[in-house]
Amino acid sequence: MNDKLYFEYLKNISWKGKAYRDLVVYPLIEKWAKGSVLDVGCGIGSFVKRNENYKGVDINKECVMFCKNAGLDVKEMELDVLPFENYMFDTIILDNVLEHIEDPDSIVREINRVLRPNGRIIVLVPGHKGYKADDDHKNFYDFKALNDLGKKYSLAIEKKISLPLPFLSKYLSFFCYFAVFRQQN
Repeated sequence: MNDKLYFEYLKNISWKGKAYRDLVVYPLIEKWAKGSVLDVGCGIGSFVKRNENYKGVDINKECVMFCKNAGLDVKEMELDVLPFENYMFDTIILDNVLEHIEDPDSIVREINRVLRPNGRIIVLVPGHKGYKADDDHKNFYDFKALNDLGKKYSLAIEKKISLPLPFLSKYLSFFCYFAVFRQQN
């Protein structure tokens, strides 16, 4: 999907979807997001705008321009390259991003580069129905797949939650797997 189409898709999320994210998903992320926070794949900045200290990056030029025009601290990134120095962030968020990446190795290495020691990575990925709903999704992740990916990079799952309930993955497109990883030294 091109930048303009994806930007329009993000702008047109239903009021129910926005309310669910604002009242359930984002407060849960904020509970686990400590210190300096970077939202990778921040889209139209819905999470970044919740706190003036949050930063965001995206590869979509339309989204980045929209965020900047809204006064948000968002930068454009090149594919798998975060425009930051080493060890700048305590928490990095990948909210419905990981499933869009064919081979996550490069971006996970890059995230580890900018993450401070003992930092957290918060990952949200769609369940079965949400995964199947988007042609741009490349890899399906459940808790086992997330755990396997984490082990490859010395990341341990500190907390995992099914939102809203585990058995709803196949029935609700807004269902997601929520995992908090902690770097292991």
